Amino acid sequence: MGLTKVYLHDGYYCKQHLVNKVLRYIPVQPQPPEDCISEICRVYSTLKKHKDYRRRVTYITRMPPCISDTLPALGLVEYVGAFPGGAPHGNKKCSIRPYVRTPGQVLEDIAVAVQDTAPRAVYKWMERENVEDCEFRNL
Repeated sequence: MGLTKVYLHDGYYCKQHLVNKVLRYIPVQPQPPEDCISEICRVYSTLKKHKDYRRRVTYITRMPPCISDTLPALGLVEYVGAFPGGAPHGNKKCSIRPYVRTPGQVLEDIAVAVQDTAPRAVYKWMERENVEDCEFRNL
């Protein structure tokens, strides 16, 4: 038997049918055993800047034991539409430069350095180093 899309409705696995423009759930006979059911979840979101750019994340929450023993956890991320590009961060309205996040390693280095050095001295030192991955963003 191949894959069939079923819905859990009132404790029964059912097929969905449209009858007179109304969705009806008709129980599957015989009911499939629990260890043969795969459960898939989908999450949809849109970009605030452009409602036409959408993301759909599909992931498997439950698989039959014969499959889950051989496969790792699976997920699929799909984007629909053309990416509109970066946007200014926060309330900044007039900037044409998109916001670029400071790398996490830089923030960790700063946290360690300011424990025994003045923040201004740490800033000047990092500015003098001018290492590409140690760069401050959007100051």
